[in-house]
Amino acid sequence: HNLIDPKLSEKNKRAWARKKEQITLKQKMRPPVAVKDYKPGALVEKDMKFILKMGRFTNWEKQKAKENFWYQHTIIDSFTRIRALGIAENADSKTAVSVHTNAQERLPFAIATMNTDSGSENEKEFSEHLLKEKVVHFYSRSATPTDNPRVERSHLSDELEFYAQGNLYSNFNEQEKAIKEWEHVYNYIRPHQALGYLTPMEFYSLWKRNPKRAYSIKDRYQMYLKKQSKRLRTSRQMKKKEQIENLMKFIDRKLSKTNL
Repeated sequence: HNLIDPKLSEKNKRAWARKKEQITLKQKMRPPVAVKDYKPGALVEKDMKFILKMGRFTNWEKQKAKENFWYQHTIIDSFTRIRALGIAENADSKTAVSVHTNAQERLPFAIATMNTDSGSENEKEFSEHLLKEKVVHFYSRSATPTDNPRVERSHLSDELEFYAQGNLYSNFNEQEKAIKEWEHVYNYIRPHQALGYLTPMEFYSLWKRNPKRAYSIKDRYQMYLKKQSKRLRTSRQMKKKEQIENLMKFIDRKLSKTNL
C-alpha cells in the first residue's frame, strides 16, 4: 500500500547484516567447543589459585585472610598447553591486570579469546583491560570447574608436582623465583600425554612446521578420551531395571542380617 520506503528497508537490512557480523567482546557464556583446539591463542583459559604460605595458616581465626596466601594467576593456551604464571600478594582485579600483562608477554602468540570464572579478580579493571585489547571474554558457569578444564588440570599438576615437593616459601621473592622456574619446566621440559608426549613448546614448534601432524596428535588424544569415557560409562552403569531391583533386594537382605 506504498507504506514502505524500499530505500529505507534496504538500509535497515544492511545495518542488521553488519550487526550480525560483529562479535561482542564480553560473552556471559562458555566458549564454543570449536575454538578449543583451533590454533594457538584461539582460546586461553585463566584461573587464580590460592597458595598457602609455607603450607600453614598464619591467621587461624580468619583462614581466608590474605596474610595466609599468595595468589597464583595462571593463563594456559587450550591448544598448545603453553602456560604463563604470575604470583601476587593481592587478589583484586587491578593486580590481575598487572600480573596478566607481564605473563602475556611470555606467550609466543596473541590472545584472541579468554575464558575465566566470574571471580571478582576477573571483573572491573581486568574485564576493561580485555575490552581494550579486543580479546573476547567468555565466562564459565558458577561452581563448574569442568568449563575451564585445562587450567584446572594444570593446577592439579602444580599441586602434585611442585607445591607438594616442598616449593612453598614465606618470602615473596623466593616464591616468585620458584614459580618462574616451574613455568620453564612445564613449558620446555615436562612432556604431556595430550600432546603426544611432546612438551608444549615442542608441540607449538611442530604446529608451525607441520600443522597437519599437530592436529592429528590432538585428534588421536580426543579419540582416546572418548573411548575412555565410554568404557567408564559402560563399566559403571546398570541399565536394566531388573538388575537394579535385584541389587536393591540383595542390599536389603545383607543389611537386615547384619543389623540384627
